[in-house]
Amino acid sequence: MTVPAASSQEPLKSASVDGKTSGILRPAVAARLAAGCWMLWATTLIGGTLISFREPETLPVSRDTFLLVSHLGSSLCLVAAAYLWFLGFSRSRAATTLALFAAGMVLGALGDFFNGGALQDLVPLPDPVLGGIAAFALGHICYILGCRRVARRLGVGSRARFWGAVLFWYFVVFRGARSGPSLLVWAALPYSLLLAGMTGLASSLALEDKRFFALALGGVLFLVSDLILAFRMFDGEFPNATHAVWLTYGPAQMLIVFSLGLIGRVASAQPGSVPNA
Repeated sequence: MTVPAASSQEPLKSASVDGKTSGILRPAVAARLAAGCWMLWATTLIGGTLISFREPETLPVSRDTFLLVSHLGSSLCLVAAAYLWFLGFSRSRAATTLALFAAGMVLGALGDFFNGGALQDLVPLPDPVLGGIAAFALGHICYILGCRRVARRLGVGSRARFWGAVLFWYFVVFRGARSGPSLLVWAALPYSLLLAGMTGLASSLALEDKRFFALALGGVLFLVSDLILAFRMFDGEFPNATHAVWLTYGPAQMLIVFSLGLIGRVASAQPGSVPNA
């Protein structure tokens, strides 16, 4: 797997705005620090997953607890990376756009804590997953708003693909799940609609500008991880479901976060200087 942060080595034409630095951190510094977060993320998630296959008696804690710490730790690494990218463009035209993506990652990490049951004592819910669904839904709203701002900056029309994603949601998700009687099923439906919409918007950016391929791939992997999770929750067993979910969801969030360097450069560039190709 290559490090998406490598794209940050491209010339940073937007490193200053009106003679001032574009953020509290220089974009190049933010890129280097974010690359360190990437290494911590990979070590925490992939290393933790590999170690979890050892014999249970060789682990310092139970396998479930070990994986929970590994998963939540990896999410916190991405929160740190997203915040670093924001600091790199916090005084530029890109500040609001990057703040939306960073907020989306923070909400995603909050959803991970809910889904892992780590907040159940603090916020008692009938099912901890309900808290996770709410946090992720808000996170996808942030991602959608961020993608729309980038699309407007590039002059990219994204409505057709957004509504295409909505149709996908209707025929694949809604029609298959609407008979489910549980509160969890009905809560998951609007969330899945937001996820499909975000994936459609990110894909529209990539189809218009190939530099956004990583962002689109992140959206697709996010959708795949949630389909695996939904199958396990509502339809039956899925072999190694926890690993399958996290080894698609984790890279999905990573690809979104490590697209922020490109998004920052595009969104902070002088009007008229951003190519549409």
